[in-house]
Amino acid sequence: MSSLRKKSSNKDTLPAEDVDIESPQGKGSPPTESFSAPSGHNPIILAKIIFRKVISHLTSDEEDGTANESFGFGIISVLRDVALGSIMGVIAISIIIFLDHRDVVHLQGAHDFRAAAFQLLKDPETLANVEKSSGLKFMKMTDYESTRKEIDRLVEQKVDNDKKVKEQ
Repeated sequence: MSSLRKKSSNKDTLPAEDVDIESPQGKGSPPTESFSAPSGHNPIILAKIIFRKVISHLTSDEEDGTANESFGFGIISVLRDVALGSIMGVIAISIIIFLDHRDVVHLQGAHDFRAAAFQLLKDPETLANVEKSSGLKFMKMTDYESTRKEIDRLVEQKVDNDKKVKEQ
């Protein structure tokens, strides 16, 4: 009969002790692989713990400690304020531009910002820099369609030639 071992502890009275637990298998069934705890830590749980720690540090009050407890306590609070302010600012600007794009609100500044971004993307020098850094080549839609049709035509010719060769 296979059994699992479970640590049970009562925080108030006794230290942890081992308790035998019967497996959920029937008594007559043959034993299968025994249960073993994973040797490493789950990376998702570790990421959640780190995320919670960062959020708790960012949202904690400054009254939690004094300047004498750790060096640079003031720097940490300034960095926290800068980080939260930057993130909230980017989110607010993104929401305003999106709402302006959907004509929910009408802000001339958002129109100007979007127009400047599109103008910058249409600039040949900017496109050349983006193509060079990304390793991609941007094409106009007409050039893309003609190239795609030519490739499709060549593929069909290749398939037809392969069929003719197989028939012979």
